[in-house]
Amino acid sequence: MVSQTVQAKYWEWTHDPYFSKETREELLRLQDPKEIEDRFYCDLEFGTGGMRGILGAGTNRMNIYMIRRLAQGLADVITTEGTTEKGLRSPMIPAAFPRNLHWKPPWS
Repeated sequence: MVSQTVQAKYWEWTHDPYFSKETREELLRLQDPKEIEDRFYCDLEFGTGGMRGILGAGTNRMNIYMIRRLAQGLADVITTEGTTEKGLRSPMIPAAFPRNLHWKPPWS
């Protein structure tokens, strides 16, 4: 059985025109509730190895929408903390990124 949170995210991704027609169609073709659950039970996270995941539609997949979220989070870090005083180097990004990811996607 698919949780209500997963159902809500799935419905949003399949009905919101923000998501491409191809993305919505990919999700609507899914028949297995376990596959739907796996694609939406969590969001991909940015860790020490960066952001990695299976390619496909969903919040737990690597896709253009999750990359946009990542880019927005990085932009928020740069806007809030700047780049000149501390110098924006890759070792500081993983530590700063999660606490500054305030952008909420339209499906949350």
